[in-house]
Amino acid sequence: MENRVDVDRLARERDALNQQLDFQRATLLRKLEGLDDEQLRRPMTHSGLSLLGLVKHLTSTEHGWVGWPGGVSPPGSHGTVRDSLPSHGSSHPGSR
Repeated sequence: MENRVDVDRLARERDALNQQLDFQRATLLRKLEGLDDEQLRRPMTHSGLSLLGLVKHLTSTEHGWVGWPGGVSPPGSHGTVRDSLPSHGSSHPGSR
């Protein structure tokens, strides 16, 4: 299992973001370690979300916000989170 590494709070912004994402990914993998296929696929909410579905959602969201190398969308993707934001004005609440 991958060890979690503390985030360097004095790192440059992009480096700190990548370190934080690495930390969060390692935490999630640690929580899922040892679960069998049935446990990963079992719906855990009224909406039917499973732990495997949560991993898929987090992966898609991360790729939508952070992007893929070279700005290329992943194979089979249908746009990104940014594509679903309003096209007028700012896409970030509270910014001007």
